[in-house]
Amino acid sequence: MKIAILGAGAMGTTMAEVAARNNHNVFLWNWEGDLTPLRQIDKWRENKKYLPGFLLHKGIIPEKSLESTLMGAQVVCFAVPTAVIASIFTSCKPFIDKKSILVDMAKGLDGKTSRPITTIMGKVFPKNPLVVMSGPAVALDIMKGYYTQMDLASQKRKAAKTVQEIFSSSTMGFDLRDDVVGVELAGAFKNVYAIALGLCDGLGYGLNTKAAFLTHAMEEMACVVEAFGGKRKTVYGLSGFGDLIGTALSDNSRNRCFGEYLGRGLSVEKALKKVGKVVEGKSATFALISFAKKKNKNVPLANMVSSILSGEVSARCALETYLQSHF
Repeated sequence: MKIAILGAGAMGTTMAEVAARNNHNVFLWNWEGDLTPLRQIDKWRENKKYLPGFLLHKGIIPEKSLESTLMGAQVVCFAVPTAVIASIFTSCKPFIDKKSILVDMAKGLDGKTSRPITTIMGKVFPKNPLVVMSGPAVALDIMKGYYTQMDLASQKRKAAKTVQEIFSSSTMGFDLRDDVVGVELAGAFKNVYAIALGLCDGLGYGLNTKAAFLTHAMEEMACVVEAFGGKRKTVYGLSGFGDLIGTALSDNSRNRCFGEYLGRGLSVEKALKKVGKVVEGKSATFALISFAKKKNKNVPLANMVSSILSGEVSARCALETYLQSHF
């Protein structure tokens, strides 16, 4: 089976490796016009830029042409930042077969409109089956062979089963769900609360405080997701609770690190620069606030993060005010 993966970052390359090990031909294209990782894979079988130290399967075919990548692909996976994903859809449309399964691996909301990615996908590709892949999945852990479990959500169970078969292995498993809304929103909103946990680290708060924050975060996420038609149990599953734990407690998490740098006193701009990668939680914070207002839901922890990102108050002052009000 021909698999196309758009995005040669750490996760895109990792999932390409997983599929290639399962004897699929995987065509890997890089969204930003950056050919460096593709050239490295072609020459050394290693993505030195985003995934150094791992020899990659010969079944991964680095491809410079978007058209060549997509033509004849039965499954197309989007592993690109949400800020650019809508434009990528437009570029891809002429080359994607109407029967191809489309997989959203971005775990976020559209960077410009804050709409769920599948909403945009559905409008651009109205006849294609859509699948959302989300859950706690650190690329390095997958490459090291550590067991990983994620959600696959789709209204087309057959499509989800196909994706499950492509990527399943002795160290990777998937739960099939029909709650696309819940999986997608939980995967996006967890980044907001990872920033909040990072703030605790930056300001020197311990495990007790972080455990309380995790509890508050889960309740806020569940409340908002449920209000928009998602299932509460989905939020407490892999895409919500599982991914939040993996993101909020990981030393390598860009969202947690961003929060930590803010807690240490860096400005938003300097914290973003220090992370050096896209911080999805920044835009997701304002999207979550907007979602909550539409349904008249109270999200004080997300509001605290928002006040810091907006420059209304310092991280220390915001956190101390929150603690005084909610502890």
